[in-house]
Amino acid sequence: TKPGPLKATLVAGKSAVGGGSGPNVHPSTTLIALKHEQLSPDDLEQKLRRFSPPVIARIADDLVMLDLRTVDKNDEPELLQAIDTLND
Repeated sequence: TKPGPLKATLVAGKSAVGGGSGPNVHPSTTLIALKHEQLSPDDLEQKLRRFSPPVIARIADDLVMLDLRTVDKNDEPELLQAIDTLND
């Protein structure tokens, strides 16, 4: 990402798989943890959700978390573009 108020860090984590099919399944993953100098995690999450195509994230420990296990390699350029818009 370009320099600006957004800080992005790669962290080890667990995926949230979901309710019915695997409520106790949490495979290891790499997360992009996002923090912004002026925007709250809720504001960041909403901006990502409004991007086209929408980026779905979760909030944990006051950070917006993007699970790379759920991102197809072909979608990486669009994800990077969405993250870069958070610096505007």
